[in-house]
Amino acid sequence: IDPNQVVFGGHGDFGDLAPNTTWLLPVLEVGVGDNVTIVSLGTDLLIRAYDHSDRWNPYAGGELALIFFSKDDVSDDTDLGLSGILGIERQISGTHRFALEAKFEILDAPNVKFAAIWTFTN
Repeated sequence: IDPNQVVFGGHGDFGDLAPNTTWLLPVLEVGVGDNVTIVSLGTDLLIRAYDHSDRWNPYAGGELALIFFSKDDVSDDTDLGLSGILGIERQISGTHRFALEAKFEILDAPNVKFAAIWTFTN
């Protein structure tokens, strides 16, 4: 939302360092559309309310990211952005998880992002 974009990306999940807490989850996102390209390289801190493999688990947290903005008719810009995160996640199989997530601007980040996330491991 503002600009209207399609966002895709990836993240690395190296496991929980504390119970129900994922620290420093590296994230790369690319948004395209509305004559703007946004590349975000950041890290998430997520805290899960609980962790049950057989039901939806809520989580909340934040993201600190270096955000590169490129507009077709204006020069490029770079900001350090801060976003809040709210989501729900469910274990699909032993190694796969599915999540629905919303990121919202706190400081110099895109207004709102909605994401469907598929996480898989070896």
